Amino acid sequence: MFHCREISSSERRSLFNHYWTDLTISSRTVYLYDLIDVEHNQRDKQRISKGLPAISKMVRSYHLNGVQVCKEVFLHTFGISNSVPNWILKKKLSLCGRPIAFDNRGFKTDLKLGNEHIGFIHQLGQLLPQYRSHFTTKQKTYWNSLLNWERIHKIYVDKLKDEKPAWKPVTKATFRHYFKQKYPNVSCYVPRKDRCSFCTSYGDRKQLPLSANERAILEAEHSVHLQRNEKFRLKIKQWAHEAQRDPEGTTCFCWDMMHCIPIPLTQVRKLI
Repeated sequence: MFHCREISSSERRSLFNHYWTDLTISSRTVYLYDLIDVEHNQRDKQRISKGLPAISKMVRSYHLNGVQVCKEVFLHTFGISNSVPNWILKKKLSLCGRPIAFDNRGFKTDLKLGNEHIGFIHQLGQLLPQYRSHFTTKQKTYWNSLLNWERIHKIYVDKLKDEKPAWKPVTKATFRHYFKQKYPNVSCYVPRKDRCSFCTSYGDRKQLPLSANERAILEAEHSVHLQRNEKFRLKIKQWAHEAQRDPEGTTCFCWDMMHCIPIPLTQVRKLI
């Protein structure tokens, strides 16, 4: 007989937090095992009492706070699927029928790095050039266009061999995991928009100790600059559309500089 309604929502939430927060992986195996009873059904119990063999599968009964509940409530309370109890009862029991508490998962992974190694990965980002996407107000920066995750990881491996030969290099996935922790807003991507001298000047002047009035004027000028850029792009699309409608009577030419690969410690200057 199930008594699912006797378990309140707060009790189920408390059990969920205890399972996922307070217990280790090994402890969860023992904890779930103690909440599940596996026994013969009533028909097989009668057959066994008469000396006959059981003919049906074993049945499970699930308990929460000493109260028997259905399987669905039990699984939903801990946020697990039915494969977890199946795995414990089929793969994690000793010959004596007790759960094997020790779990090797996670002990040989390179994700468990020391703080010194993590700091080494974080410091690598300070040596790599990065720049901001231009003609946009997004707070997003990018690594140099010659870099991708494969090349950054290779730089890390080479640097590790030179400076820390006793350390074992981590995989690219692990390296990216810790690298993104330090630089979450920096991506490997080549922005499709070129940098103009005005945007370069704007980025430099933003870092200066300006007064509130000077900073407001700077932001207003940059906003006007972005609006002019958008209007010009719309005109290009309009001219291209006109040329497409009348290919024999209209010809449209548009020039655009190829993207300039930024060089560290070098700023773009307007030619005089």
